[in-house]
Amino acid sequence: MGVVERRRNRTVLSTTRSMMKAMKLPLNFWAEVVRHAIYILNRVPTRALEDKTPYEALYNRKPNLENLRIFGCTAYAKITIPHLKKLDDRSIPMIYLGVEEGSKSCRLYDPTAKKKHVSRDVKFMETKPWDWNKDKEDTNKKWIEAMEIELDSINKNNTWTLTTFPPDQKAIGLKWVFKTKRDVEGKIIKYKARLVAKGYVQEQGELTGWEEKKITLKVDNVSAIALVRNPVFHGRSKHIDIRYHFIRECVENWHINVEHVRGELQRADILTKALPRLKFVTMRQMLGSLGQHYEGHLKRHHTEAVEDAWSHPDKDKTGMIRRAMDIAVTTYTTYLTSSGARMRPGKPCIHKPKVGTGR
Repeated sequence: MGVVERRRNRTVLSTTRSMMKAMKLPLNFWAEVVRHAIYILNRVPTRALEDKTPYEALYNRKPNLENLRIFGCTAYAKITIPHLKKLDDRSIPMIYLGVEEGSKSCRLYDPTAKKKHVSRDVKFMETKPWDWNKDKEDTNKKWIEAMEIELDSINKNNTWTLTTFPPDQKAIGLKWVFKTKRDVEGKIIKYKARLVAKGYVQEQGELTGWEEKKITLKVDNVSAIALVRNPVFHGRSKHIDIRYHFIRECVENWHINVEHVRGELQRADILTKALPRLKFVTMRQMLGSLGQHYEGHLKRHHTEAVEDAWSHPDKDKTGMIRRAMDIAVTTYTTYLTSSGARMRPGKPCIHKPKVGTGR
């Protein structure tokens, strides 16, 4: 690098430093400031050229500086989102980052959404720099509130109890995990703080000596089971969030056993879906003491329905099996809801009228 290049770089750095100090910009804006400094130096006179700017010497025309504003000032950009309400804001405050190359538009930065924008519908307040200290104070307060909410939740739920520390053991440390939730526009709508244990320092059975049993995960979706057991990350799994690949790793390491369960026997449906009344009552009974008996009851009816369907080759086997299973579920549910009787193992689930009741 020659003497001329070094002096020019010194001029660019001096201009960049002055602009950042004047507008109190954070260091992460240094690239934008350097870009704007070079933009200005190319459009102002220099001793190397007589009565010309570098831009004029290159393009044979004088530069247009009508759209130039003070770098880092507050700019209000027009909101172009459709279906705004009558009392909604029509503009949003941003930071001016210079002129977009090749157009008359302005480069803007939204500190709230942490995104850059390009717009021509902008109103400037050049005497008003952005107050970064206020943003830091507001952000710190929100993080403190999120931490207080997490601590209150831990105390209310009695997450831990004080006990005597085992000898010759090291304590497992804790750490805070901070996350933000954003809306469709990229704005932060919620601050989350979680106090978690450092799981990478603990081993199975290290403190209690208790050996963890393998967990059985029952799934009613055959495609999901095939996707979990597939060791290759093919195209179908690219749209799945990265945190759900944790199940795949547990299956590969034999920590979780995945089994298929029929839709009629999936007890989790009562907690995740809006079920019809009969099926809701059935699932509720399955979660109680009759769950195992009801599961055997449906398996027995399913076996009988399959045998009956294969004995009629001229009929729709799938339709016959579905109708038989619907009748089995309806009969069982009606029996429970009408009489409240308890079924005995091996007995049919048909409700018989009581003598003298008129039923």
